[in-house]
Amino acid sequence: MHTLPTEIRSKGRTLSPEDFYMDRGLFVFTAAYHVKRGHCCGCKCRHCPYEPQYRPGSTCLRGTPASTEASHSADSPAPSGV
Repeated sequence: MHTLPTEIRSKGRTLSPEDFYMDRGLFVFTAAYHVKRGHCCGCKCRHCPYEPQYRPGSTCLRGTPASTEASHSADSPAPSGV
């Protein structure tokens, strides 16, 4: 069994263990890595944290107030302030 180094260099960046894991011999980048990257790459990553998902250049993180407002369509009723 191979052991992974504690850091890996990719495209000029140093990847730490919290940035990726291995699945069937492939690197899988975590949401933490994508947040550090700063934008969506559009490659349909498993842990894409951006809204809208899989749209290259998206920078709004899912679950933030700006992304929640954007996800409400004009057809859906506004939440009541009750």
